[in-house]
Amino acid sequence: METTTKVSVKDIVKGTTAKFEYASCQKIWYKIITEDKTYLFPVDLSDLDDVGTTRFESEYKAINLMRYVNKSLKSGDLVVYPTI
Repeated sequence: METTTKVSVKDIVKGTTAKFEYASCQKIWYKIITEDKTYLFPVDLSDLDDVGTTRFESEYKAINLMRYVNKSLKSGDLVVYPTI
């Protein structure tokens, strides 16, 4: 696994689905699978100014979580690995 900033958020979320993967340390992690790469990114539940009282579902159209993909890309938390 590696983290990267050489990817376009639009390329990750366009026409894909984000699925809940796991929860750990006040973060929930979602996975987006594209043709060649798989992306794993967190949503920080401890940041109440950001998430408030939002209810997070197990699956979304990835574009609906684009803000969190973008945040994780900028912070270096986006995990990228080849799709098998």
